[in-house]
This record gives sequence, structure tokens and C-alpha cells, in this order.
Amino acid sequence: NIPLNFLINVISSFSKEFQRDNNMLLINDFNSLISENISDLDAPFIYEKIGTKYNNYFIDEFQDTSELQWKNLIPLASHALLNEELDDVAGNLFIVGDPKQSVYRWRGARPETFIELSNNNPFFIEPSFGDLEINRRTFSNLVDYNNSFFKHISANNKSKKLDSIYGSLNQDHEKDKKGGYISISLFPPKFYTTGKINEIYERVLKLISWKQKQGFNLSDITILCRVNKECNLISSFLIENNIRVKSEELLALSSSKEVNFIINLIKLKYNKYDSQAKKDIVKFISSKSNSSDQYNFISQKLKLDIDHLFHDSLGINYNYYSDLDLFQGVEYIISKIDFFKSATMQVNFLLDEVFSFINSKLSHKESFIQYWERKKEKLKVNLIEESNAVKVLTIHKAKGLEFPIVILPFFDFELKRPDKKIWINISETDIQGKFLLNHSKTLRAFGPHGNETIETYEENMILDSINVMYVSLTRGIIENHIISNKPNTLNNQSSGALLCNFISENNYPYSEDFLTDNSDAFYEIGKSIFKQNLIKKQQKTTKILDIKIHNQKFNDLSSYLSTNRKLSSRFGNLFHQIMSQIEYDFQKDYVINDCFNRGIINKSQKITIFKHVLKILEHDELKPFFSKKHIVYNEREILVPPNESIRPDKVVFFSKKTISILDYKTGQKNLKHIEQMKKYINYLKKANYRVDKAFLVYVFDEVQVVKITI
Repeated sequence: NIPLNFLINVISSFSKEFQRDNNMLLINDFNSLISENISDLDAPFIYEKIGTKYNNYFIDEFQDTSELQWKNLIPLASHALLNEELDDVAGNLFIVGDPKQSVYRWRGARPETFIELSNNNPFFIEPSFGDLEINRRTFSNLVDYNNSFFKHISANNKSKKLDSIYGSLNQDHEKDKKGGYISISLFPPKFYTTGKINEIYERVLKLISWKQKQGFNLSDITILCRVNKECNLISSFLIENNIRVKSEELLALSSSKEVNFIINLIKLKYNKYDSQAKKDIVKFISSKSNSSDQYNFISQKLKLDIDHLFHDSLGINYNYYSDLDLFQGVEYIISKIDFFKSATMQVNFLLDEVFSFINSKLSHKESFIQYWERKKEKLKVNLIEESNAVKVLTIHKAKGLEFPIVILPFFDFELKRPDKKIWINISETDIQGKFLLNHSKTLRAFGPHGNETIETYEENMILDSINVMYVSLTRGIIENHIISNKPNTLNNQSSGALLCNFISENNYPYSEDFLTDNSDAFYEIGKSIFKQNLIKKQQKTTKILDIKIHNQKFNDLSSYLSTNRKLSSRFGNLFHQIMSQIEYDFQKDYVINDCFNRGIINKSQKITIFKHVLKILEHDELKPFFSKKHIVYNEREILVPPNESIRPDKVVFFSKKTISILDYKTGQKNLKHIEQMKKYINYLKKANYRVDKAFLVYVFDEVQVVKITI
């Protein structure tokens, strides 16, 4: 084994040599290079070199600024602030940030820089400080819970750094945002790792079902996880249970063991003597076998020739497989081998990729294996962009975002991660320098410096973990649903332990609504209400101004009407916009009220539009287009081979290949509209869809439905 520190030095030396030979510079080296070159220069010289002078600076997300970046900015900002040139107008430096949301230390962020500004001001003028005391996003119960929870954590931790950030946390909420709901589900200790993790997934599924019954859309719900692996697990489970998911965290195809197994089979298709591919295949088969002696199993299988290995272990005739073309060969593998149930999605996307490759010009220039090696890191499972789907993403990706309902299914992680490594300065007789060592208590033996380094490092790890907790708990607007393990001891060494300690000290009400045989406890804070009641509660009385310019009235329905028979194009666009947001019938009140509350329509327009929408939703022929029994898409572009695309206003899927389509028209009837619909139908038939019904919906003073003959 090569010592890690030696390997780092070798890589560093090679990197510098490679950059020099190729006239390149890694972007990570820029800050260091800038710092080296400007540290001893005055600001006017720097301005002379860059040819530009800025007087005012605005730095956002300052908690994620690295120490080097800040050092590079100080001379530029100080020159503007101190008015160093004659007759120059003094500038400003406006810094915005929140140390509680600093979760990027691994990228070089140093939140301490922000915290220390009040005592360590690098400029010669006094700064003014301001706090945003009102949380304008979140409902009161969530704000109060977070205030109490994080002040409790700070009070029970001896860290001065933690206390300076969370000790005086006391956010207020908007007066009209009273209420909100928090649920806390606790499972037995180490439940995530006892093979019963499906209970966690089932709890998430139950929560989603409950929210749907309360009138919430899937798009109102977001699941936040600590790492990509957790996102993948929960996404796969939800998809298997027919819950639509929108996630950027789904695995790259190359991360799927099943996909790599197929790739190795493809390699053997073209070269039966590829020993590495054979070894990888045997390892995969052994992982799927129930053999108690894995070593003996692998040894025996490797002795077999390819023909016997395929026949005995996979039930495949190698000669028959090798004679098939690439696409047929992959299809044959998938149909014959029963290893792909847990990765159906990834395997199907690989099959699509194979099909795309053999039908592209690339297939004449390179083999599929060459294409795979070049593109594998970029090939990902790309789900359809669902307008109404549960969002699944990591906590880091969620920073800066907000969601009506947040579910945290894995709210139990160690505050200090023992697998971390740490740089230690060693100054001994025989050895000197900076070394990367495993984080452990034994490093304290390196004298006062080692002890101080370890304490600082551990304090930073705890702070960063608590910041991750804070970010996750402050993304929700209306509801937070927390799912955690119940630790064996309340030692405050994990997020789950901090949570349980806080619950036990505050005597939160215990509920049996969501208890199962495997769950230990379920707590509720606040009251969960139906979305419709929430909308009524939040409705604001908006005053529509009657603005007249050159005697033209705006926000008046008459301005939308060019004649008694025809709605103007402006009203048509508005009506289309409203209908594009109504996927299912229960959404009409929310969408129309939202347009009214935002001042897009006034009260008389709201009444008129509501009547039109209600007639459409209650029409016997159109009811299936707004039923939750079916999959519905609004204004979704459909690609039709080879290079056509269509965009019906509404498509409803009754089965995988049976659909109906609908288009809204707010002008006069025209034969071109029918021709357009028939064109849609023909295109869909070419794409192997069976169009059951097609309608044109004309919106005049009355709603008229025209059924297209198929």
C-alpha cells in the first residue's frame, strides 16, 4: 500500500507539471495565486492593472466565503470605503449572510469570518449591523419550534462558537402566518440499519397519502435527505409505489451495479477473453448468490470458460447471445436474467441509451463500450419533468429554497464523523511538515498544537452538522415531518439524540395516530389542516386600483372584450394560464384565488372565470380530464419521431398507450382548429398511442364543447 501523504505529494507534483506543460491553471488555484500577487500591493495599483474601479460592493451568502476570498476582497473594498483618492466619493460594502446556514466548509467556507467581523474589523471605519428579526416565510409553530430547539442545543453544548450563533435565536413570524404543524416519528435504536428500513419508507408513503387527502398536491411536498444515496433509496421506493417523483439526485447509470453488470456482459459479447469483465461478472453473481463461501464460489466460477459460465450461472447460450445485434443482445439479457428488479429504472434507461446509440452516427465512429467510457459519468436517469410530483433532494441543494411541506426521513446522523481525515502540523526532530492523518483521539499526543487542532476540528464538525439540521428544519413553510431513530443514550452525539433530548425536556403531546408495531413514539405540535381551509385563512383582501390612462380602464373585464361575441387575446392568454395550472378539479379554488390575491384579476373577473371553469369541470365528457383516477398532463410537449412535436392543452392517460386530448380556444370557431386537432391525433397514432377521444373547448359568453371525430 502507498502511504497517503506520499501519494498526495506525487499527485500535487504531477498536477503542477501537467499545468505548466499544457499552459493551464486549475480554478481551485486562482484564489491562492491572486492572494500571492496582491498581498503586498496597494489598491490603486490593482485598480490600475484591472482598468476598473468599483465604489460599491455587495456580497451575498457571505457565510460561504472562504478565508482567501475575503483576504483578496479586503484591499479592493477598503480603497472604496476609505476614499483614498482625491475628490473620490466614498463607497459602500454591503454584506449579507447567515452563519446558521453555512454548510459548505468542505468547499472552503469559513462562517467564523462573518461571526468575527464585529470584533475583527479589517477596515478603519465602524461598521453598522442589522438583523432580520421577522421570518416572513414560515408559519408561527415552525418558527417557535426552531427557536426553542436550537437555543436548547446551544444551552446544552459548551461551544462558545455555537452559543454566539444560536444562543440568542429569537425570530418572530408574520402576524398573518399563525399556525403550522410539526410531526415527529421515532423508531427504535439503529432502526435504519436493522433491515427494517422499509418501515421508514412506509411512514413517508403514509404521510404523502395523508397530505393528498387534505387537498395538497404532490408538488407541495418535498423530501430532504442528507446524502444522494438516501435520495436514491426513497425515490426508488416512491416510484415503485406509483408516486410521481422529481429528483436531481437519482443515480448516474454508472453507479448502478446492475448496469455495470450488463456493460461487462456487452464487453464479453465482443471479446470473450476479457478477463477483467469476467471477474467483475463473477463478483456480481456471487453478491446475488446465497453461497456461504464467497471465496470458493468465485474461484470455481473463474475456472469455467465463458460458454459454461453463461450457461451454468446465467442460463444463457453464449453463442446465440454473441450473434445478436447490440440492442437485441441487451434485451435478451434483461429478459433471461432475474437480477434487475431493484434497478428496473436504470436498466431501462440503459436500454434506451443503447437504442439511441445504434441509431446515431456515432455508431459508425466508435463502439458502444468506447461511447460508454466517454459518457458514463454524464448519463443519468432523467425522469419526466413532472409539474405535480414529490420533490426529492439533498439538504445542501435545498439551501435558499422553500417548500410548503417538508419530510425529513433520515433525521439521525452523527454530529462528528469519525471517518474524516485532518491535516496536522508536525514539528519533531526527525519529521517536520503538514500531514493528512486519520481523525482520532491519539492525535492529541502531538502536543498543545495537536490538541488545539483536534478540539477546533471537532467543534467545527459539530457546528456544521447543526447548521445542516437548521437548514433542513427551516425549508418548510406550513409543515415539517421529522422521522428519526431513538438513540440508546441521550448523549447529544447525533441529531436524533438532540431531538429526543429536546422532546423529553419539553413534554410535547404524545399521539397514537401514526403508531405502528415498530415505531416507538409519535408527537404532534400544532394542528394540520386541509389545504382549502389554509387558503381561506391566508386569503388577503386585495384592493384593485382603477387606473385610467388616456381614458382606458385596466383590470376591467370590458377591456378584455373586443366584441360581445369574442374574448380578446389578452383574456385568452389569461384563461389559458389559469387552466394550465388546474390539473385536477379540486385545484380550481386555489388557482383562481391565487390570481385574485396577486391582483392579476379583479372580483368581477374572478366570478366570470370561475363560472367558465366550473362549467368545464362539470361537463360530463370532460370530467375524466380532471379526475385523480388518471395521469394528467397540462401543456406538455410531446415529441413525435422523427422531428415533430405537439403541445395539446391537456392530455389524460387512461393506460400506458391510451389517451384523450383537449384544447381550449377563446376565439371564434374555425375549421383550422379541427384540422389542428386531427393533426395531433395522426401524430399520436404514429407514436403508437391510441387516442380515445379529442375535444375542442370554446370559451365565449358560454362554454361550448366540440367533439372531434376520430
